Amino acid sequence: MFCRNVFSDLCINFNSFVDYKYVNSDVAFKRSGKFSLSSAIKYPLCTMHKTKSLDANRFLRKELGGDTVNITKQGISDRMQYIDPRVYIDMNDTAIKQLYDNTDEMASFKDFVVCAVDASIIEIPNVPLTREEFEIPENTKLESYKIICKNILHG
Repeated sequence: MFCRNVFSDLCINFNSFVDYKYVNSDVAFKRSGKFSLSSAIKYPLCTMHKTKSLDANRFLRKELGGDTVNITKQGISDRMQYIDPRVYIDMNDTAIKQLYDNTDEMASFKDFVVCAVDASIIEIPNVPLTREEFEIPENTKLESYKIICKNILHG
């Protein structure tokens, strides 16, 4: 529940990150159009990772509330090149700071803060050090091996 509140606060305070200090150009986002600065910052957070055209059209229809809104993938790419990635780093830092500033509100188990991780599929290098570190059997294909996270942060 606490983590939900932290990230809800981050979403509520989203507009504090809609700032021209995160724009890499003096002329980008000066005039209003289909894809505003707020939309450009929000877009990567809301994609479904389909094709860029499908993601862009779905996002803009929800954002602007109409079925006739279309923008090309070149238009999206053009707008996104002006967004400084620092905005997402700052969002992450804000969320992490809120979590660590309020650890007394988090439940612990035997003085450990239990953290969950997602099951994202990633590629790891196929080298002996990797196999040793993650205790992967010798004849296992790394592309299909699931790693179980054993790390628990001490509170």
